Amino acid sequence: MSLPSSFAPLLDNILENISVDPLAGFAPQKRKLVWQTLVDQDFTTAEKASSLLALKTAYHVLPIFERSAEYMVKVGLGNHISLANDALLTAQAILDGKGDVEAAFRQAGNEHNLIGNIGGKLPCNTDMALLASNKALVQVARPSFQQLYFNSFLPSTDLEWATSGQADATSTAVIAWSCSKTSYEPDRSPMLDFWRWWLLEALPEAWDIGLTRQTLKTN
Repeated sequence: MSLPSSFAPLLDNILENISVDPLAGFAPQKRKLVWQTLVDQDFTTAEKASSLLALKTAYHVLPIFERSAEYMVKVGLGNHISLANDALLTAQAILDGKGDVEAAFRQAGNEHNLIGNIGGKLPCNTDMALLASNKALVQVARPSFQQLYFNSFLPSTDLEWATSGQADATSTAVIAWSCSKTSYEPDRSPMLDFWRWWLLEALPEAWDIGLTRQTLKTN
C-alpha cells in the first residue's frame, strides 16, 4: 500500500508530532492538510478514499459498541444493539453500488437524532463508537461532506470536535478508541496507537482502493 510521494514529507512530520503529543499532534486542523494534499494530487481518488477511510475507521471501533450489547439490554436499549452495524452495512452497500443514496442519507439523519436521545445512557466509549458509524454513513452517502467539515470551524482538539456532534468519523473513532467507559477524556497511549494505525495502514489502503476499487477490508 502506498500514498503519493508528495505526501511523504507531511506523513513524516505528522508521525513525529504524534510521537511527541498524540493528543494534539494530529488535531482536526492538521488533518485538513492531509485532505488538501491528497485532493491536490487527485480529487476523484481523494474523495473515494475519504469515504472508504471513514467506513474502515468506523469498523475499527465497532467492537467497542458490540461489547456493550449486554449492558444495552440491561438498561432498556436492547432494540438498538444493531444500530452501528446497520449503519455500516448501509454504507458498505453504497460503496458497492447497491444502495439507495437518498435513503441512506435519511437513515443517517434518523440515527443521528436517535443517538442524541440514547447517547447519554451509554458508556462514553460506546457512545463515540456509535457516533463513528453514523458519521461514516454520512460521509459515504455524501462524500462532499468531508470538504464541508474542513471548510467549517475546526476545534483545536478531537475531544472538543467529537463531543460537539458535528465531527467526522475519524474524530469520533479516535475518542472511542482512547477514552474509557466513564470519561470522554482520551488516554495518550491508545490514541497514539490509533493514529499510527490510521496513518500507516488505513489511509494508504483507502487511497489504493480509491485508485483501483478493490474490496475494502474492514478488519
